[in-house]
Amino acid sequence: MKLSLSTKLLSRSLIAAAVVLSPISLVNAQVLPSVTRSVTQPIEDLTRRLPANRVTERLIRPEKPALPELLPALTSTLTADLSNALLPVKQAISVVDSLQHTVLREEITPQGELAIAREWVVYASEADLAWFEQSPFSVTKQRYVSLLDSWLVNIQVPDAFNSLNRIKAALPAHLQSQLGRNHVYLTQSNPAEANEEGAAVKESAATTSSVETKPLCETPARIGMLDSAIEDTHPLLSTLQVREHTFIDASLPLSRAHGTAVAGILQQHLAHNSQVVNAAVFYARTQVSQGASLFDLVSGLDWLASQQVPVINMSLTGPDNPLLAKAIAGLSSKGVTLIAAVGNAGPAAPPLFPAAYPDVIGVSAVDAQGNIYRWANQGEQVALSAPGVSVLTARVKGETGPETGTSIASPAVAGWLAQWRTCQSGSDTTQTAIPPALRQQLQDKGEPGWDPVFGEGAWLPAK
Repeated sequence: MKLSLSTKLLSRSLIAAAVVLSPISLVNAQVLPSVTRSVTQPIEDLTRRLPANRVTERLIRPEKPALPELLPALTSTLTADLSNALLPVKQAISVVDSLQHTVLREEITPQGELAIAREWVVYASEADLAWFEQSPFSVTKQRYVSLLDSWLVNIQVPDAFNSLNRIKAALPAHLQSQLGRNHVYLTQSNPAEANEEGAAVKESAATTSSVETKPLCETPARIGMLDSAIEDTHPLLSTLQVREHTFIDASLPLSRAHGTAVAGILQQHLAHNSQVVNAAVFYARTQVSQGASLFDLVSGLDWLASQQVPVINMSLTGPDNPLLAKAIAGLSSKGVTLIAAVGNAGPAAPPLFPAAYPDVIGVSAVDAQGNIYRWANQGEQVALSAPGVSVLTARVKGETGPETGTSIASPAVAGWLAQWRTCQSGSDTTQTAIPPALRQQLQDKGEPGWDPVFGEGAWLPAK
């Protein structure tokens, strides 16, 4: 009987291996025919059952790398893509550029806060700049802040000085109260909800909602954003005029996802040709997380103040910082209405900022039925709640999809307030209070009156 090519190849290989490996070749030579026959018989049987080309293909194909050889490459790919995407946002990371060079390194402070490693920020006068040149600190960047008539100075300190007490001891007395960490602040939205086991919940038409409302008047409004960059060519944003200035270093990876989603929510409450003025301050930490340094936040707020926007939305959270508090107070004193997300850290989490500052209207999130978003922060900082669970909005690459978080609820309120202030032009408005026109639309969902879960109530605008 004729053997297939694959059968002959395997038989010859087995015979050669037996001869080479045998310590007594002559004895093995006598038993090789029976050994070979016992091995080739099953292969011949298989040849009779299957077409010869399939047997040959299966015997010859293993010249491709085996799974153990592929694991290092697979591990590298998964580490770069999936592991970063699943990284807890409060974990300090190193940010790399397109050439994999580290361009920014974060750290967790002794207080458990996220900050740029070994970096601090100081408000200083022009005369103080000369002192820093002779100090043990390295000035990495500085910017004049017109809002506060001060210089914002970013310093990098040696490891031995990387504590509040050590730096204060080295600073002149008048600068000690003007010092703060270069904290990192995070955006507060997610593209999908998760169940208790952490698995993504599939969105459907029944679970998603749109909060688009008819503008209060047809007069174009102006509003400021402190966010990531925006994909201003998105079809949903064609009714807006988007003006943007980027504040992050050019070496940092730029993200457009969060800012695009927030702008998409603003669009649903603004008249055609309204202007969105965006200070792009967020860098991409991972595929799902964006971060902004305190230095860039204050720089962005100062620029927005110069643009004379009446309302600023801040869909971000982070720790209390004296420099951020001073910038917020400065904006409020100029009559700017400040809206911020209260955060997605959970009902038992401590207050997050800037929403917890007294000059800011803090917004929590509810679903389309007015149920509170389960991960929303609670406390005295909650002024009201608005739709922020599975709300349809703009996504990058011209797409649309549901987004969830207090980041989504905040611009809904900010957009309405910006349009309301435009329509009420010339009337006296209180910047940090919810106007009666909005308060009368709130539904009391929690305890009677204000409560730490819903604030003064849930705003569920009619479509």
